[in-house]
Amino acid sequence: MSKVKYRFNPDSLSYEEVNHRNLMIRKFISHLATGLVFAVLIFLAASYWIDSDREKILKRENKLLETEYEKLLERMEYTSQVVTEVQQRDDDIYRSIFGTEPVKSNFSSPNKYAKVQSFNINWMLSESEKYISKIEKESKTQQKSAEELFNLVKNKSSFLPSFPCIQPIFNKDLKYMPYGFGNRLDPIFKTQQFHRGIDFAIPEGTKVYATADGVISIGDESRTYGKHLKIEHQNGFSTLYANLSKILVKSGQKVKRGDNIALSGNTGKSVTPHLHYEISKNGELQNPVHFLFADITAEQYHQILIFTSRGGLCLD
Repeated sequence: MSKVKYRFNPDSLSYEEVNHRNLMIRKFISHLATGLVFAVLIFLAASYWIDSDREKILKRENKLLETEYEKLLERMEYTSQVVTEVQQRDDDIYRSIFGTEPVKSNFSSPNKYAKVQSFNINWMLSESEKYISKIEKESKTQQKSAEELFNLVKNKSSFLPSFPCIQPIFNKDLKYMPYGFGNRLDPIFKTQQFHRGIDFAIPEGTKVYATADGVISIGDESRTYGKHLKIEHQNGFSTLYANLSKILVKSGQKVKRGDNIALSGNTGKSVTPHLHYEISKNGELQNPVHFLFADITAEQYHQILIFTSRGGLCLD
């Protein structure tokens, strides 16, 4: 038989018998609540640290989606680079032919992507939308530019023979890669100096060709250019061929594109036999690399751009 328990009642100042049944119920409820709290804590911990099968599948799908998205971005970036190269060639070459301003890209500054972002869509979709929109705009710009150029060519086709557009030497398969235009390390003074043209490292006595129709102008031999000559073309163009060993034409002589006008050499400020080649339009120097397109492929043109964009030596 269980013992009877009493408790003191301060109101009646007497001891009263404790209800054993109520006491058991309170203990049971207390233990039950404690167990439920621990069970909830264990469940939450397990849910946080241990992935369910569904969660594992979703994580794998998300990882695959991220990988595919990265590949998509790479493709978009490559396409954007192609468009940029086309635009550069358009600006630097074809616009120089006709003396007109290039078509400008029309990117609006307002945030057109706010609507997409407001839907709380995955940020990857928003980035894709931006890339695609940019490429579409660039493509439309270049398409408009191409249409204008086509119309200009129809009206100025008689001018094209006097436009310098070939290499000044026979250079099959880019056997002789040109050294670039712009700031380069001077081989003699070992300082950064502006290189006015491009250099072809070729054996002395290599044939040099006129790159367009024009009239010969021969200057006095100089310490920098050595033996050199200039050809005056139409529409303000002129080409200069320097560090020659022998000149085969006379001042005032008219020449056609592809005529052999000189032999390469090592005269003037030169560290090795080569040909120095310059192009000017209305007295302003142009990068000759952009004027070699008539006898090279698009792939070769891209190869030359990469090579000449790297800093390095010039040969004079």
